[in-house]
Amino acid sequence: MAVKIKINFSRQLSALTSAEREIINSISGLGAKRGERAYIVGGFARDILLGFPNFDIDCVVEGDACALAEEFAKSFGGNIVSVNRKFHTAKIKKDNLTIDIASAREEKYASAGALPIVRSSTIKHDTLRRDFTINAIYISINRGDFGHLSCEKAYLTDLRKGLIRVFHKNSFEDDPTRIFRAVRFAARFGFNIESNTKRLMQKALKDGMLKKISSFRVKRELSLLLKEKNAPEAIEIAFATGLAKAALPGIKKTAVKDLKTARLIWFDFFIYLGEQFNLFLYMLLVLLKDLSCARRKKFVETLNLNKKDTAVLLYPRSRMDKILRGIIKNIPAWRVDADELRDEQLLFLVLLAASKNPPTGAKVEKRVMDYILMLKTKKPFHSSFELMRMGFACEKLGGLTKEITGKRRGGKILSKSQEYGFLVRKLKK
Repeated sequence: MAVKIKINFSRQLSALTSAEREIINSISGLGAKRGERAYIVGGFARDILLGFPNFDIDCVVEGDACALAEEFAKSFGGNIVSVNRKFHTAKIKKDNLTIDIASAREEKYASAGALPIVRSSTIKHDTLRRDFTINAIYISINRGDFGHLSCEKAYLTDLRKGLIRVFHKNSFEDDPTRIFRAVRFAARFGFNIESNTKRLMQKALKDGMLKKISSFRVKRELSLLLKEKNAPEAIEIAFATGLAKAALPGIKKTAVKDLKTARLIWFDFFIYLGEQFNLFLYMLLVLLKDLSCARRKKFVETLNLNKKDTAVLLYPRSRMDKILRGIIKNIPAWRVDADELRDEQLLFLVLLAASKNPPTGAKVEKRVMDYILMLKTKKPFHSSFELMRMGFACEKLGGLTKEITGKRRGGKILSKSQEYGFLVRKLKK
């Protein structure tokens, strides 16, 4: 796929936000003051050339990145999120932007999948540690040659042609997570994985390279992949390259269609969902939809998730089906039963209904939407303490609260006085 790219970064400054321009100019000034050359690199440089927005500013400095980051935070504000002196990297948050600053460096891998051993170096050598040629483009932000594009002509050609290409034959052995990233970038940009790169990916998968990396790193890469706007296309590429077979055993190709439907459902809901909504967890639920309970449990255990997320993924399907039947038939009790579900599971119920019968799915979506927006917050007016003071036994509070909640959400109790009257009648029985 051939794409148009813009090769004069200085002309693109006007397209950046004022906050981005201020950060870039500040780093440029600090670099000059410290006698260190600085560059915009990686995804930020790539996306500028492609004309795509990117809110993570990637910088490389021929010098001490950690010291420069600390000076930046002190002089221009921003919170230092992390400083890693072993890997010569630092991360800063400022104006809702993430700034990654790294020292130009060389990397060596002691073994397949191990974290690299790094040492400071030059921009020229820093290029060779990158994952793909399209991410090895450097734009100078130094005063003498501000906006100058620094990369091999072949890298720019790959970007124009839309090709994902590694630098050397051991790339995926050095870092097997690059297999996930190749698939992710191919899906995000509509690029193709270069034929030899694809062959090397498949060889690494066949040789079991994914087993060389930690469950944490696998989970992170899978999370990034499933949170992509084009996650369904990424899974489709994962099937075509063999990644799905190695990393997602038992997943059927029908998952691609389910993920597309799931994304549309999420688009309908996302403005109403809080920040606590876990898109990765929701998409993972959809991905594992057709796996047996045993296979789902085995897969979830490999990801080493926290207890709450694990419970969501292993929640009994029979219970989910019962709640779904209640929603479809609009049995009042479902509005209370749904309290035990997280929002990710509620959207999954909509997906289950839509995948079986689209008209039914639309009906379920409306009822779940109403529940999230209006009914979920309707709790009993009286606290447990007040109920006990009225004379209700402690052991009966759970059932009583559930009954009141059902009436609140069914529209039968609209005020605290109505609820009080119901409770008085309850006591007299």
